[in-house]
Amino acid sequence: MSVPATMRALQQTSLNGPQDLRLVTDVPVPSPGPGEVLIRVTAAGVNFADISQSRGTFAGGPQPPYPAGIEGAGEVIAVGEGVTDPGLGAHVVGVRIEGGAFAEYVVLPAARAVPVPAGWADEQALGLVVNWPTALAALKPLGGLAAGQTVLIHAAAGGTGQAAVKMAKHYGATVIAAASPDKHEVVRVLGADHVIDSRGADLTAEVLRMTGGETAVTN
Repeated sequence: MSVPATMRALQQTSLNGPQDLRLVTDVPVPSPGPGEVLIRVTAAGVNFADISQSRGTFAGGPQPPYPAGIEGAGEVIAVGEGVTDPGLGAHVVGVRIEGGAFAEYVVLPAARAVPVPAGWADEQALGLVVNWPTALAALKPLGGLAAGQTVLIHAAAGGTGQAAVKMAKHYGATVIAAASPDKHEVVRVLGADHVIDSRGADLTAEVLRMTGGETAVTN
């Protein structure tokens, strides 16, 4: 596949939020350096980190103007020196905290390019390298979740929250999901045992009532 000299990309032009994203049509296509791969982006994920970066609240985040988008999936079309895996034509998903996934092409470190599972579309693989690992880290290494425990999941309808609901059920926990009322059905479908209003006046009292006075593992 021939690689064009320029591409379209979304550029964050301020720290006032995502409303200041601008489409730029003549951005140079990056070249993969040693240990890197060039991806033709077919799908990109929007994460909380993208919003945080756009508002200047992400620790060590880029300064505007910068290429937006930390998570992308697509086809490997060029590889840098020393890269043998993934090879040309492979479909991968990966994260670039420096941004660039909201574009037609993005460079990723080969070591961070995770193969899209067989039978999955690139869009389905989004979340594998951001939301699901974050949920796993919160529930197991940090939270020490075990079967039979009760876990309170805040922002349960978000990307990481949805992953946490499904993962906690997988590990045999009782899930209390906190979300705004218009999103309650979303988390019910995911398997949450109890759904409460995240904007309620006394969230603590509601959780204690559901758990018989016991404190839930909170994530």
